[in-house]
Amino acid sequence: MMIDKKLIKKSHAPLPKIVADNIAHLVARHKEKQSERGYFHVVADKVTNWFGSTTFLAAHVVLFIFWIMANFDYFPSLKKFDPYPFQFLTFVVSIEAILLSVLVLMVQNKIQKDADRRAELDLHINLLTESETTMLLRKISRIETKLGIEIDREEDEFVAELLVRTDPVDIEETIDSIT
Repeated sequence: MMIDKKLIKKSHAPLPKIVADNIAHLVARHKEKQSERGYFHVVADKVTNWFGSTTFLAAHVVLFIFWIMANFDYFPSLKKFDPYPFQFLTFVVSIEAILLSVLVLMVQNKIQKDADRRAELDLHINLLTESETTMLLRKISRIETKLGIEIDREEDEFVAELLVRTDPVDIEETIDSIT
């Protein structure tokens, strides 16, 4: 089913300025981080991207088929260069697997560091949001009191619980004791 892109663009409201600004800031920050990477990391990313491609897979399938056929005399004009059980092929593939494993681990370490950094940022933003929300609840509670607005007892108890500062260490220790 084809989707009309014009219809999609018309059906969505434009992004609020603050959202567009945040996206622009995040894109600029990403570009800045990319430019700070060392040469070796850039090469490692390019190599792992190549190793993870269908082109790489297809090239290996073609190479292995050629290698096996050449060493089983399917091409009489070629001299056998790695007779069965293909020890040289095994050696080459083993070296390639070692290098590939190291490169993949390097990329995974980078991805994990990025994920840890984002999780830390999320935690800080969530704590800030929690503090701001608690402050707003206190203000609303004072406004209700000042205006003499009657509040349901159950709701009042719930709000009273929310007005207590949330300590992330207490939450973490509770989670650790349960798991």
